Amino acid sequence: AIMKNKEYVYNQADTLKRWCSERFTTDRWLDENEREWYALDRMCRSRAWATHKDKPFKYPFREATNQMREAEGQWVGDEISTVQFTRGEAPCDVIVQVQIPPEFPADHRVLLFTPEFGSHASFDMESWSFLEPEEKVDLWVVCWQGWTEFDAMI
Repeated sequence: AIMKNKEYVYNQADTLKRWCSERFTTDRWLDENEREWYALDRMCRSRAWATHKDKPFKYPFREATNQMREAEGQWVGDEISTVQFTRGEAPCDVIVQVQIPPEFPADHRVLLFTPEFGSHASFDMESWSFLEPEEKVDLWVVCWQGWTEFDAMI
């Protein structure tokens, strides 16, 4: 029974490692996590009770991850080459949060994709800000401009 249990544990560990390596690289996960971190930070700093409204709280996980890599070696997925970032000049970030709900996470997240040569200013935010339920919608604009390689954009 102990040997069979050991076999199950190793099989499960192999499965989890495979699943992990099939997903994003650590750097891509950190990029997306950092973007979410700063979105939440902006929301918290917009509150009446916030004491540091003009100073973002630094994202600590990339530095901590790199320190762990130095101590432990590569993580699962680090050996996978990442897609080269091919975005050139553009009028705004790839994704811009244009409406911050009072609570996080919002019940609904709406993504507006810009026209081919559009930006975060392509939409009449006055009309989009009234999506129901008003206080429970997180509104973002995705800008396609500046990409030279479609696969890298995705």
